[in-house]
Amino acid sequence: MSNDYRTARKPAAGRSLRSAAPIVAVQVSEKADRADAGERRRVGLCVTCAHRREVPNRRGSVFYLCQRSRTDPAYPRYPRLPVLSCPGYEGHG
Repeated sequence: MSNDYRTARKPAAGRSLRSAAPIVAVQVSEKADRADAGERRRVGLCVTCAHRREVPNRRGSVFYLCQRSRTDPAYPRYPRLPVLSCPGYEGHG
C-alpha cells in the first residue's frame, strides 16, 4: 500500500514562504481515503459541516444531529441522508 502526502496550504502566487502560513505535510493512507469517500457519499454535506453532531446509539448506528435546528425551525433535527444541498452548510475551517 502506498502512502500519499498532501500539502495543507500553499503560499499564494508571488508570496514567499516566510509571509505565508507554514506548509504542513500530512500522511494519509489510501484505505482511510476510501473510507472517507464512502462516508461522504452516504452522508453528504453533513460529514464536513460545522453544525453537525454525531449521535451514536447502542446498536452501533450513527445519526447526524443538525445543531442549527435548535435556533432555526427551518432545519430538520435529523436530516434525511445524503444531504446534497443545504443553505446553512459551513465546512470545518
